[in-house]
Amino acid sequence: MKKKLNDKLIKSARSKDGKRLDLTDTDVRGLCFRVAVSGKKSFSLRYQDRHGRGQRITLGNYPDLTLSAARTKAREILIDIFNGIDPKRDHRDKMVSDVYSSYKDLHISKLVKSKDTDAIWKNHILPALGNKKIAKLTRPEIADFLQEKLRGTSTKAGLTTQVNRIHEQLSSMLNDCVSLGIIVFNPIAGMKKLYKETPKTRFADNDELIKVWKAAETFRYPHRHIIQMILLNGQRRDEVRRMRFSDVNFKSNEWFNPATNSKTNLPNRLKLSDLSMEILKDARKNVAAKVISLEEKKQNKLITNKTEIKKILEESTFYNDGFCFTHSLNIAYNGMGRLNAKRMKFSGVQHLTNHDIRRTLRTNMSKLKIDYQVAEAVIGHKKRGNHRVYDQWEFYDEKGDALQKYSDYIKELTKYNNIEPVNNSVYLLKLNMVRQSLVKNNHKVI
Repeated sequence: MKKKLNDKLIKSARSKDGKRLDLTDTDVRGLCFRVAVSGKKSFSLRYQDRHGRGQRITLGNYPDLTLSAARTKAREILIDIFNGIDPKRDHRDKMVSDVYSSYKDLHISKLVKSKDTDAIWKNHILPALGNKKIAKLTRPEIADFLQEKLRGTSTKAGLTTQVNRIHEQLSSMLNDCVSLGIIVFNPIAGMKKLYKETPKTRFADNDELIKVWKAAETFRYPHRHIIQMILLNGQRRDEVRRMRFSDVNFKSNEWFNPATNSKTNLPNRLKLSDLSMEILKDARKNVAAKVISLEEKKQNKLITNKTEIKKILEESTFYNDGFCFTHSLNIAYNGMGRLNAKRMKFSGVQHLTNHDIRRTLRTNMSKLKIDYQVAEAVIGHKKRGNHRVYDQWEFYDEKGDALQKYSDYIKELTKYNNIEPVNNSVYLLKLNMVRQSLVKNNHKVI
């Protein structure tokens, strides 16, 4: 029964016919006055949770809680509900920094670029919002924070695309809080991103491809190898630089890129071209030279016996399971920024990122009449729509043919013909030559 509650009405209210009496206030939405069969009187508030289900929360017993106090308390709770607070859960004292700790363990730690995402939180979000109560965050407050990041200050320039990454992280964390019942809804749900991003369309034409390839040929390990592997296979920068020898089958020319090394968290199995395998074998030869040099330092003697060299390599973790591209054996190559600058300087091709090279491969595969689904599978894009559920074919052989076709295209374009099979005997004979070359050029091996 809906009525405008007043002191006289609630004081005289009684249950009838052995049934409780519920009076709903018309002044404050959801405020209810209940008289139990036992005669006990109380105030409660009805509301809908995030799933649209009706909920009730008790405010207090009458006359300990007066009508005026009940209305005030009900209004406060309704405001909290509007701001995303679940009144049935006591999360009011949780800070953004507290919620971030668990959010990081559950989500960020599993990302391939977890360090970059963590840096967004530590450099931008936590300094400004870390000490704020998660349940008290409002849409205007977050909007002001993002606007400030976009504008910048007198000492710091404003951010551009990174403002959108900050927005995404905040929204993702708040959605997670909704799922966990910490808040009722995400206060920035539906908020438009502040910085308008335009899709990038840069790709290298044939002349630029030739220049980049020729420049890479003048570089040493691992610079040449990384650039050429990205050019030939179009995989993401970090997926290439974190390649391990244990992920490569040198007999079947297969590279298994595990889900833990992929941006999409999906594995990608590729049959590499002959030229890609030549580059990887040359990379392994350089790693072998580093391993032998390291062992020579330990034993304080020059190792020339081929049987001893073979045994050392068979037992070496770096040689069998280590990174394909590395300076210090135990760490994947991490100088991509410097390498990009070096590539642009020596090739003369400016404003060409590694992702632009990836886009170049995808564009040229269309040019070479390679099937759309195969080309998408090569670069590790997720299948779209129902194909993701119903089409589980991985196009392994088709991807191998596509990569070989593109490799032949690159070789023809760059007039590259220095393909030399590397079998075990030739490999071991060349090992000391590489090692001596490294020593001669004062190359850092550990």
